[in-house]
Amino acid sequence: MKRALGAILAGLGAAIVLIAGISFAAHSMYAPAQPIDPNDAKAVESFVSTLPAGAFALILAGWGIATFAGAWLAARLSRSAVYGFVIGAAVLIFAVAHMLSAPHPYWVWSAGILIVVVTAFIAVRSALPARESAG
Repeated sequence: MKRALGAILAGLGAAIVLIAGISFAAHSMYAPAQPIDPNDAKAVESFVSTLPAGAFALILAGWGIATFAGAWLAARLSRSAVYGFVIGAAVLIFAVAHMLSAPHPYWVWSAGILIVVVTAFIAVRSALPARESAG
């Protein structure tokens, strides 16, 4: 149980730090000309609609990197795929919440969900030794 809890905390910690760092970089690169009140939905929607594809691509890359690192670490430390997928699910929930917070293009929704799910599977697969098949 301690191993599982430690793996989850380490995986979540890694994912959170990576998402925060990459989000900070994206926000620095694509900062609005004038400060925006985050409580003003119209202003946020207007700003998001002006963002170039590169801004969304950077955020998507961050979700993928964070999912891979967190899921890989959790699976490796726990020696179980389950905890890697727990981290993948946590990042997916975060990504969906982020996309619901302001209107995002449909391609970001599709790519975001696909990137997180596929990256979690790849991370778990690479973190655990392959099982030998009988026969």
